[in-house]
Amino acid sequence: MEYYARYKSSEEFLAKTQTTNSFLKAYSLNDFKLQEATADLPYEVSSLPLGKAFLEKIFIQFDRATNRDTGETVWLKPAFVWKHERSWNIPRLDEP
Repeated sequence: MEYYARYKSSEEFLAKTQTTNSFLKAYSLNDFKLQEATADLPYEVSSLPLGKAFLEKIFIQFDRATNRDTGETVWLKPAFVWKHERSWNIPRLDEP
């Protein structure tokens, strides 16, 4: 995940966090869970002024898959890639 401060027509890089997971469990829906807006954010993001907009860019890539029944590994060519971007505002304490 990468975080950027958002301005009217530009973005400023703030921080990068990296989570590595070498496998996903078969048929699991909860292997990756996106943070809530009030969850622990990098200092560079949480120290922004209240109400300031920022972007969170998520990048997930898998380069191999394993058959859960046989254990056979298959390399994915091309790799499976998923990218997502979402915009947040630093929450104001006076907002419900």
